[in-house]
Formats: sequence, C-alpha cells, structure tokens
Amino acid sequence: MLLRVVTVAGDATGEAELARALSLRDDVDLLFRCVDRVELLASLRSDPIDALVSVGLPTWLDREITDEARARGIASLGVASNDMDRTLMQRLGITLVEAAPGAIVAWALAPGEGPMAPVRMPVGAKRGRLLAVWGSKGSPGRTTIAVELAAQLALQDDATLLIDADSYGGDVAQMLGVTEDLPTILWAAKLAAKDELDAGRFAIDLRRAGKAGPVLMPGLTRSELWPDVSAHAWRRVLETATSEFSFVVADVGFCVEPATDLYTGDDGRNRMARSTLECADRVVAVFRADPIGIKNFLRATDQLLDLVSRERLLVVANRVRDKEQRQVAELIRTNLGIRPVAYVPDRPAQHHRAILSGESLTRSAPGCDAAAAVRAVATAVAPAAKPSGFLSRLVSR
Repeated sequence: MLLRVVTVAGDATGEAELARALSLRDDVDLLFRCVDRVELLASLRSDPIDALVSVGLPTWLDREITDEARARGIASLGVASNDMDRTLMQRLGITLVEAAPGAIVAWALAPGEGPMAPVRMPVGAKRGRLLAVWGSKGSPGRTTIAVELAAQLALQDDATLLIDADSYGGDVAQMLGVTEDLPTILWAAKLAAKDELDAGRFAIDLRRAGKAGPVLMPGLTRSELWPDVSAHAWRRVLETATSEFSFVVADVGFCVEPATDLYTGDDGRNRMARSTLECADRVVAVFRADPIGIKNFLRATDQLLDLVSRERLLVVANRVRDKEQRQVAELIRTNLGIRPVAYVPDRPAQHHRAILSGESLTRSAPGCDAAAAVRAVATAVAPAAKPSGFLSRLVSR
C-alpha cells in the first residue's frame, strides 16, 4: 500500500530531515510539505491523504485542523523533541511517533493502537443553559435586553456569563462602563482552538460587570477581526462556557444569512450568530414595537426559523408605548403564531441614566417597570437557583 503523506513543521530542521527520508521510500508518497494553515487545510479538503505528520508543533496547528483530519479518516501523527510539544500534541489528539519513516508508516496504517493513542481532553461534565439574544436590523434594543437578562440571571446564580458575540461590533462592555482592557472572544477562541480554555482561565482572566453582575466576555475590539474567530474555535468556546457556567447569555449579531462559500462551507461573518442560534437552549428574539421595528422583525424571522425551532423561541417586545401592548401582541400572534413573553416599556430616561452610571437597570433601578419586564424573561428561561461554585470568587470591576 502506498501511504500518502503531508508534513508540517514546528521544527524546520527536523521536518526537512524526515521529509527527505520519507521521499526515499517506495511505500510513501510525500504529497505536500505545508508551510501554513491555509495550505494545509486546502490539502486536507482537496487531496486523498492518509497521514498528516507534524514535526514539532507549529503555533497555528490547532484542534480544528486535527478534528477535520480525523473526520476525513486522516491519521494525525507527531514527532516531538520536548515535553511541551508532547503534551500539546496529545491535547490536540495527535499520536506521538518516533522520527523514523518505518514507525510513521506503521502507525498511519494502524492509527489509535499503542500506548500513545490520541487523547482528547474532556470538557467538564456540567451542562449549563445557552441563551442567545437576537434582534433584526434597526436597533431593536437587543444588547440592552441581553445585558438586563444576564443581570437578572446573575442574581439567581452567580455562575452567569455574558458574551458579546456580535461580529459586526458589540457595545456590551461600554454599556456596562467597563474601561479596562479585558480578554475578549478573540482571546477565548485562540485558547479554545488549542484546548487551553477551561475554568481556571475563566476565573483568572475574566471579571464581573459590577459587584453582583454577570461575568463578562467582551466582544471584538474592532469589527474587522471577525475572521480570527474560526467556526470550530467558536463552537469550543460555547461548549467550554456551558460546561463551566450555569447560564451563558450571548448577544449575537442581527445578520443570519447562510454561507455563500460552497468550497469551505463556512458561514463567514455570520458564523458566530448562526452557530450560537443553532446550539442555544433558548433564543430570545427582540423587536422594537413600532411599525418599522415590527416590519423588520417579521421579515427577518424566516431566516431565523431556519435555525431555531418555535419551541426554543421566546419573543420580546421592546420599547412598547403605554396602552399599545394588546395591539402589539395581536399583530405578532397573527403573523408569527406566538405571543411575546414580555413587553418592555419605552423608558429612555431610565436607560440613559443606567448607561451614564455604567450599570444595568437591574442594579441601578431594580423596581422600575422595564427591569420587571426583563425579569419575566429570566423567569421564562430559568428556574430560581442558589449561587454556588468557584465563579462567586471572581472579582468585580
């Protein structure tokens, strides 16, 4: 059998020596010596390959690549010269082998056998609830509802995480008056891609938004950074977050159009929103209760319902004028078949004061009717829970 191999180099000298030895064998076809992530992924997706061999560990080789290789039936093998590379390779599910062509051929033909079989570091067994907050174009107040929902849930359970997952540019940190530089979703995605994101990193690096507020993971500091959050890494972020937190509230972008790149199958800039909506236990869909806001919402729900079943959907009417609740409810029921679970009244002065103070309404004005309306949403998505766990020790800003 002719073994088809591609190599990558964390150790350039070692890779060159191994590539030379492999090329001299009659039973090995050395197809490519890939120099970067893009070249390797292109090879995995377009060529019949039996084995990927990493000599040393390049910084760009991550779980997305090894998972894709495994899904395609490609053995991932590694030659390591130090303990750190050995540990990281095992975390990525790479089988460690000797730097000898014969050993590589033997392992590639019988992957997963022997003392150094691939190891996948498990995510915690606990499973929290993932709550996505979405709204159509036109400033429906989606981020405000996400912030208030997370604040309400944090009062029930201190293990509540608020993620700014808007790839078009988020404002959660600014709304909560956070001025210090905190790790963002880009930080989390990079760690998740290497299987290095865990409870310890959350506890050490993240901060609470206020004394009794949710733990905060800010969004992209610049909207053009969205390509750096891969689809695989984002799924790992969500998996890890829900394994460590009781509630994860994700404020996602408005646009959920499907992928247009048939080659990669990637959803591009909308991948974070689409993936979060597909995985969420509940989706809170927010609309602004005026003619334009309702029109935008109803037109956008066709694409939303391609990702979310009606059973998981909770509709929230925002900025509802006094005495218009019944009219809004009937309009949504007629067109969508369900009624809103909450009607958040239009209180711009209260929201303005909250933003100026860098706090949520839940904290700055807990008795106001707007906070009470969001409390109804929190009740719909989660039963009351007692604070517990290491996350209660996270410091406030």
